[in-house]
Amino acid sequence: MKRPWKIMSGLILVIGIVGILVVVSGVIPVKASSGHWEITKWFLNFTKERSVATHSTGIKVPDLDDQALIVKGAGHYEAGCRMCHGKPDGMRPRMVSLMTPQPPNLKNIVPEREPQELFYVVKHGIKMTGMPAWPELKRDDEIWPVVAFLLKYPELDFNEYDELVWGKHQKQSGQSIDSAEGTSLPVPHLVIEVCAGCHGVDGQGRGLGVFPRLAGQNEAYLLVSLEA
Repeated sequence: MKRPWKIMSGLILVIGIVGILVVVSGVIPVKASSGHWEITKWFLNFTKERSVATHSTGIKVPDLDDQALIVKGAGHYEAGCRMCHGKPDGMRPRMVSLMTPQPPNLKNIVPEREPQELFYVVKHGIKMTGMPAWPELKRDDEIWPVVAFLLKYPELDFNEYDELVWGKHQKQSGQSIDSAEGTSLPVPHLVIEVCAGCHGVDGQGRGLGVFPRLAGQNEAYLLVSLEA
């Protein structure tokens, strides 16, 4: 009875030694250009799916149908997510196609996810991918709007996306603020690109009560808010 156990123990020991030698030798490629082996891809995806499903259990989902939340989430998405995940019906940067793993097509993957799973991924990110954690983990009030927007994302087209991000009457980023409706102030283009999508070109907050008004605030208050 002892002989089979000795054989099994010896086999496990040999496999372990071979595995260590392979890792130490450096022969396993880690280059992103080659992608993953199919078995590796399956294992990583399965592990990710089970981990997200388990750790998102018990997360309480608020009401995500509020249009104000969706608009707020659109602003966050444009600022922090679009460069990898792209716009609906739009081309993604070529760099993204060279990533391993590639950022998923949200129109396909969002319908397969529960809101609490989306929240968990947006908040905590995913290790060994290009998906980062949220910059401030205590700001669930910023993360849930992104989830609300993502749930809306699969049904959006290119123009509907831009309307959510920039508003019906607001000009696209990159246009001179001198020609924007309601102001002729010589504000840097960076303000349009980073701030105006949410706070409005005129600093009035775009309505809906989700973005504070910047117009009329003093310099010290704005500086403290940006550094907070």
